[in-house]
Order: sequence, then C-alpha cells, then structure tokens
Amino acid sequence: MMLSYPKDGTHGRAVMKIALIVEGKTDLPAANRPLPAARCPGGFVMPVDFKDAAERHWSDAGTLFQQSRLANADHLFGLAAECALKAVMQALGMGLDATSGAPADKAHKVHINHLWTEFITFATGRSGAQYVSLLPAGTNPFTDWDVSQRYEHQSQFAQNVVQQHQQGAKNAMAVLQQAKQDGRV
Repeated sequence: MMLSYPKDGTHGRAVMKIALIVEGKTDLPAANRPLPAARCPGGFVMPVDFKDAAERHWSDAGTLFQQSRLANADHLFGLAAECALKAVMQALGMGLDATSGAPADKAHKVHINHLWTEFITFATGRSGAQYVSLLPAGTNPFTDWDVSQRYEHQSQFAQNVVQQHQQGAKNAMAVLQQAKQDGRV
C-alpha cells in the first residue's frame, strides 16, 4: 500500500495507522506510532485534535448565535470551551488513552460544566498559572450548562444565559490562543 502524507507529522501518523489497521498490522515502530485517535463506526480511526475542534465549534456557535439559533449556539459554546481547555491541558501533560483519544484520567473525561474547575486545578499544578489568569476569578460560567441540554426544546434557551456561555467560551478561547502564542499548542 502506497501512502502520501505530510512530512510535518501533523496527521500522517494517523493516516499510516489507518492503512496499517486495514492491512492487519498493528505493531508500529516508534516513529510511526499514531496520534491518539478515536475509533468511529465502521472501524475508521480519526486523530483527536482538541484545538481544531475548539476553533470550529467556536466559529459555528458564533454563526448560529448571530442567526438567533440559541439552542445549538449554546451547545457549541460549551463544546468549544471544553475543547479549548482540553487542548491546553494536553499541552501541559494531560495523558490521553491511546485507543480512544479521550483523556486518560477520569477527572478530565468530563464536560465543561465540570472541566472548568478541573482545568484551574490541573493548570495551576502544571506551571499553567498564566492560562488560569485569563479566566474570570472564582466563577464557572458553565455551572448551568449540561451536554444533555441538546435534547431540550429550543424555547428553553434564554439569550442572557447563552451570552454568559458565549463569554465563557471566549475566555477559554483566549486561553487556547495564549497557549498557541506560547508555542505549547
């Protein structure tokens, strides 16, 4: 099987893993070990990329918010914040399960309503105080956000609550942006 993939290592190892799994080869040399990945229906393996997920959820949430589609905007603001903080946590040493790509530590395998305070504890203990300082002190803007709200009727989403989550996601995206500028992400 002939493969072509980028030489910069961004996703080539994941492409290589997909090809080797298809061929039934699973014992990879260290240089070709895949990025943490998530197995999808049908057996496909997708590399985990919290940064990219944060950026696309943030962008889509903004578009939906501008169109007054508050329910989906709110959901994506929460996911954007979660992915942004997980990207920084990964850069600070958060381990990932090699098979699923999910955080290895159960305390980190949570959504933003719980991850916000976990991020503060984790980052503070990992020389990440500069990132914690970008979040509003003493408040978690997502305490009233829950991933299961995606099932609620859209009339249940008040603009002021969604704006609070938008601001929380904006703060989390600022943390991600700073980590990118620092060369950590």
